[in-house]
Amino acid sequence: MDFTNKVIIVTGGASGIGQASAREFAERHGAVAIFDRNDQAGRETAEALRGAGHTAEYFHVDLAVSAQVEQAVEQVAARMGGIDILVNVAGIQRYGTGVTTSEAEWDEVLNANVRSAFLASKHAIPHIVRRGGGSIVIVGSVQSMTAQRNSMAYVVSKHALLGLTRSMALDFAAD
Repeated sequence: MDFTNKVIIVTGGASGIGQASAREFAERHGAVAIFDRNDQAGRETAEALRGAGHTAEYFHVDLAVSAQVEQAVEQVAARMGGIDILVNVAGIQRYGTGVTTSEAEWDEVLNANVRSAFLASKHAIPHIVRRGGGSIVIVGSVQSMTAQRNSMAYVVSKHALLGLTRSMALDFAAD
């Protein structure tokens, strides 16, 4: 697939699956916007992609903060010419049961895994529709459809991502 003239936002794009996704889109000629809160890794990833002749920018974003996500999405649209694709990769894993998981861990996992995908999608969809349609990818897990012990918050968050994906697909498939 060739992504020439396409602008792609990758959340969690500074490391892991997000970084690999950003690199793949860039190598396929897409202009990549990396959203992450790890400044060093984000800058290094964008610099490495630019050094290889690709178009890439890093945006510092706490994906659980709506105002930051909205601002970064607006900056991408203004500086890169719009948004065609959003890849929601950002996520974390924490271990614990319904008794051992603290409220802080619960909030951390749900914010990183679900709220981030919701906010990025919420703010990117109008730009994607304005460009004539595009794609949103939400990276789930086998835990989106099953469960494992000692991973309650993670399992709940991945189940929620499946519901978020299905709901947005029904609401915006025509776009």
